[in-house]
Amino acid sequence: MEVLTTQSFADRVRTVSNTCRMQISKIVDEADVSTQPCAERLDGDHLVAWTRDTRSMSFWCLLSKKESSKLEKYDLNEFPLAGFSKSDMLGIGVPEQLISSVYELKKLEDLDSVNLSESVRHRLRFVFLQRFYGLIFGREQLVRRAYNVEHFNRYLHGNITELLLHLDETQQRIVDLDGDGTIIVKGVAGSGKTAVALHRIVKILEQRSLFTPPRILFITYNRSLVSYAGELLHALGIKASELTISTLHALCLKKMENKIKIISDSEKREMLLQARVQVQKKNHNSSILAYPETFWQDEIHLIKGRGVERLERYLKLSRFGAGRALDRESRKLVWRVFVEYQEQCAANQMMDWDDVVWSAYKELMRGKQEGDNLELFDFVFIDEAQDLTPMGLRLVNQLAQPGGSLFVAYDRSQSIYEKVGFKWKDCGIRLHGSRSYDLACNYRNTSQIIQAAYPLLITTDGEKNIDDNEMDVSQPVFSSRRGEEPILLDCDTGKEIEVLCQNITDMIKSELIPPQNIAVLCYPNKVRELVAQEMTERSILYQKHTGKDRIHLLDPSVKVLPIKSAKGLEFPIVYLLASGFWYRPHLGLEEDDRKTYVDNMQRVFYMAMTRAMTRLVLVYDRKDPVDFIHHLLD
Repeated sequence: MEVLTTQSFADRVRTVSNTCRMQISKIVDEADVSTQPCAERLDGDHLVAWTRDTRSMSFWCLLSKKESSKLEKYDLNEFPLAGFSKSDMLGIGVPEQLISSVYELKKLEDLDSVNLSESVRHRLRFVFLQRFYGLIFGREQLVRRAYNVEHFNRYLHGNITELLLHLDETQQRIVDLDGDGTIIVKGVAGSGKTAVALHRIVKILEQRSLFTPPRILFITYNRSLVSYAGELLHALGIKASELTISTLHALCLKKMENKIKIISDSEKREMLLQARVQVQKKNHNSSILAYPETFWQDEIHLIKGRGVERLERYLKLSRFGAGRALDRESRKLVWRVFVEYQEQCAANQMMDWDDVVWSAYKELMRGKQEGDNLELFDFVFIDEAQDLTPMGLRLVNQLAQPGGSLFVAYDRSQSIYEKVGFKWKDCGIRLHGSRSYDLACNYRNTSQIIQAAYPLLITTDGEKNIDDNEMDVSQPVFSSRRGEEPILLDCDTGKEIEVLCQNITDMIKSELIPPQNIAVLCYPNKVRELVAQEMTERSILYQKHTGKDRIHLLDPSVKVLPIKSAKGLEFPIVYLLASGFWYRPHLGLEEDDRKTYVDNMQRVFYMAMTRAMTRLVLVYDRKDPVDFIHHLLD
């Protein structure tokens, strides 16, 4: 049996007490199959309305004590049940001799004064709700669906972050597409790109053959999203052993037989510096050699991410969005630094992560040419594709069996790792217009949250014309879900973390919010340690995401993680530290680099704000709020 709910019910049920949630679970287990709608009091503080038939159960609303008290005390000018016919009353189960008494009821509490069975009272409460609020069916649609009771109960008790099962017509059409060819899904934050991919995986596995089960790969950039996807698929009844879920880099390391040493960030900085020194010694002096470290890291990443192996190709390479224009002579000098850097890596038997991807791609193509027995997949899913390089996308594309299916989901406006645009043909991906979809409606966030975040949405394409073959940007359609405005907590300098943790403590105690519904997003990464220390002192149960340790989203604890690690995730409640000094460019950056840095951080902050589903809390130094929230303070 499936369980359907309205969005308001799905949002509210996660904020009520455990007792209330257990009573709702009991209703699901014990409610009689009936065409009659019902409403019941829960734990003395809430009123829930539902309907049930042989195949499904639908929850329409969950009212708090304050809201339901309006029904108790408000005296209507007319009798709310008087409009129902005698046959309607008999159908509900009201004894004929009591129908006149029911017609005279004006307040919900008066139901208790009539000698009715509890099942009849449940039905009359629902009818009363309809008349008092207007037809519930017309006010809000059933948009959340659990496949079965077990899934619904997992949601009730905080074991999954969202029912995830609202698919609109376009999303369902993508899920139902035949398996051959490439599918491109462009979507704004919260538009359900990941949900569509997961539903498509579920459908593929439901149709599998016992003799030749499909080989499925789900790939993404973010380790947190790997854990998240695995947990959500488990909630949908899919076992981890039924497919491969991995980050791109983890998959590459697995496919490379030789053990390699990955260059650390500090080692990479030192080797790039030495490469520039060596080039300068060879009488290639130029002002470009004094460009900041970030330029050199980005440019080397660009060269490797595009799979550029010859100077001639680099001289012609489009660098739109890179932040600095380079003439022909400057590019030649950059290439000499690149070659010197690569020679140092080889001499030390070390690789950076771009080398890992490049080497895995070459090894894969060599194996294909030589007819090796390779592990290829019938269905390949790429989520958050905007954060993979063209070389990474090219590699994943080649992992699909000939005649297999490739599913690519992306949102260019949330690109926080790749700054330079590219076209699908750069990745070896052929795009067919009939299998390209644009998801513009934001379902994750309330309209208040997305409207607060929208001014931060920037594009890196400027005035450039974009064709259908380019990874371009979607503009969001604001959510129809209503909620509270973002909460702005100002505080004295240096008190942000203390205020944040106190607010979380108060919320958990006063509103009975399950801790796993709460995430604290930190920038820079060192702030994560300060938050964790304060939570330890306050005995707040938390999980901290580090480079090695992944968080378990279903664990009953507050999640503390770096902003970038929250990419692709969602939480009912998000706390975001928003003091300006944490986000300012480094001293010494030139104007172009400062602008690039600020634009990138604005994009990161937009992504962070849109992780919040129902409540966003911004904590900041009242004397120094980050520029990105000034529009909320005016």
